[in-house]
Amino acid sequence: YLSQSAVLCLIACSSSLINAITFLLSYSVNKSALNGIFFDSTENLIKLFFTKTLVLSKNGVLIGDEYTVSAICPEEGISKDTLVSLVARANLSSHHPIADALRCFCDMPGISSEGVNYAEEHDGIGITAEIGGIEVIAGTAKFLSDYNITCRVPSDPGTAVHAAFNGKYAGYIMLSCRTRPEAADALEQFRGN
Repeated sequence: YLSQSAVLCLIACSSSLINAITFLLSYSVNKSALNGIFFDSTENLIKLFFTKTLVLSKNGVLIGDEYTVSAICPEEGISKDTLVSLVARANLSSHHPIADALRCFCDMPGISSEGVNYAEEHDGIGITAEIGGIEVIAGTAKFLSDYNITCRVPSDPGTAVHAAFNGKYAGYIMLSCRTRPEAADALEQFRGN
């Protein structure tokens, strides 16, 4: 936007370059906002012009926020059904997209909270709960390590939800997201401009 407008303004009023630059920056910020790109200052817009590397958060930008269960990897002695159902029930009160995916996978959108004595969500890292006398800890490997539980390293790509029952590692559930269809085009457009 900036380069196209600059040519137009410099031709139209080459003697008032300062006014043209101010107008161009304001126009570019407004035009970007109309396209869903927000700049909190014109300085950040100018910095973008000199950007050589772009780092994006994958969630919501490159991938969608709808997860699906791609693998269930219980430890010996734990069934897949037990692993998934206890972790899903622990996440009953959570509004996180991963919790939604676990409940949908179990085909339990209206799953009962019977037997769930307590559940405490730890934003973005995990959940602790007691279900029918079983202490459930589920979340990231780092979260479980805070409880001195060592997790298996997943071989599958995706997001792993590790779980422990009564202080013993129970396995992990892999979730994956689809890349947003418009992400590749958006990145290509950014590279081209």
